[in-house]
Parts: sequence; structure tokens; C-alpha cells
Amino acid sequence: MEEISFLKKNNFSEIIKFLEKYENKENALRDFVLQNSDKNGIVLLSLLLDIAYRKNTAFWFINIAYLYSFEFHFITGAQKASLFYFKKAHELNKNNESILEAILDFQLPPEIILSNEEAILFTNRLLEINPNNQRALKIIKNR
Repeated sequence: MEEISFLKKNNFSEIIKFLEKYENKENALRDFVLQNSDKNGIVLLSLLLDIAYRKNTAFWFINIAYLYSFEFHFITGAQKASLFYFKKAHELNKNNESILEAILDFQLPPEIILSNEEAILFTNRLLEINPNNQRALKIIKNR
């Protein structure tokens, strides 16, 4: 894919405006970052972080967490960074089951980084939102 001109020129304010147009368009945002990650992945991730902290909405933190987990997984500490941003998204949207389930994924291989205590805490939060959540019920049953 040919690099978009404003990425070549380091026009960061223009890139931020462009990225902000993807708000609430999760798949399109991820596709754009993935298509441009070879040459500009870290700078795009940095600009997304700037947007996330300014807008302070779960959408941006969820996508940053996703990108750390799946696109930048080869960077040492990326999974812990992903967990951090999923937790931040949860702070901003406490009733989102998908965020809690994503957090619980960190108790699974290949890189288990969620402690048992945290897993129980987030499982209980999930059950508060949805007492019939099958994943949460299975976790409680297996403890």
C-alpha cells in the first residue's frame, strides 16, 4: 500500500485529525493502522494514545489494547500494555461485557499475565453485569 502523504511529511496534527474520523469505526481504524504498520505502526500507536487520553473514551483504549495484543505482540511487554489499556477501557465503560471478557483472556496461554485474584475480581464484575454469562460461570465453577 502506498504511504499516505501526510504520513510521509510528519504532519502529526493532520494525522490526528484523520485518525479521529475513525471514532466508533473499529474495523476501519484497525484496518488503516494494520495497512500502515510496517512503516508507521509505532507513530500511529503513539498518536492514538494522544487521542485516547484527550478524548478519554473506552473506544480508543480498546483499540490500542487490541493493536498491542495482535499487531505489536512481538514487542516485549506488549501484552501487559494491552491489559493495561483494556483495564483503562473498563474504568471508562464498566458495563461492557466484551471488555471484561478481553481482560479475562489474559489468564490464558500463551502469556498468562492476569493473576488469579484479578481473574476472580473481573469474573465477579462480569457476573454483576450478566449473571448468566457462561464464561464467567465456567470460571467460577472451575475455581
